[in-house]
Amino acid sequence: KPLVTFAGVTGERTVLQRLRGGAAVPETEVVEKKTPDKEREKLLKAVRKEGGKKGQDLIGMAEMGGMQFFCASLDQCDGELELMQESLKAMNKDVNPALLEQVGGAGSVGKMLFSAGLKKLGVLAHVPEALQEKVSAEEWMRHVVKETGLNATIVGSPNATTASAEVPLNPSLNAYPLKVKDNAIPHAISFLKAKGVFPERDDESSDIVYGDEDYPDGDDDEEEDD
Repeated sequence: KPLVTFAGVTGERTVLQRLRGGAAVPETEVVEKKTPDKEREKLLKAVRKEGGKKGQDLIGMAEMGGMQFFCASLDQCDGELELMQESLKAMNKDVNPALLEQVGGAGSVGKMLFSAGLKKLGVLAHVPEALQEKVSAEEWMRHVVKETGLNATIVGSPNATTASAEVPLNPSLNAYPLKVKDNAIPHAISFLKAKGVFPERDDESSDIVYGDEDYPDGDDDEEEDD
């Protein structure tokens, strides 16, 4: 007798027959159990979707405000650099004009991405070749890691195009991923300012220059100006 799955319980078809009072159960009514592979694919779909939408946000702001570098948060990646890479690919993917909903298109702008997970903060930088005379992804990342501290470490082999780092959760150091992210973003911004590629906070477009609402105290500054 073939094995079947019903509501997460694996057993013979008689399990379903008992639930139906002995009636035969068509093959089409057998519900497959979710496998780790299927869960992973579902997660990757969400990660890529977020990346594609974020790409449109960034390139839209770049075209509207003339910005070339951004910092942005990713909510779906849980601090995992592998997932952040997938999000980055979707972010940088060329726009398909045939699609009703445009996604991607941000391959021409520099970006540092932050993902605060339960166990760590992941940081991923990407700088296209055309902008590397202004900013190197490796130099940018090393600055953020040094200034952030808290056991932040470079991961892999950084270069002018891409660089990544992680900051593990460490309660004894008060290193909580969300808090570390809020502390790290200003360091990323200060590096860009020192390079002359990022406007000061009193710029008229200061509500969008950060790529999203990720700069921790941006709204507070505007309220004080009022």
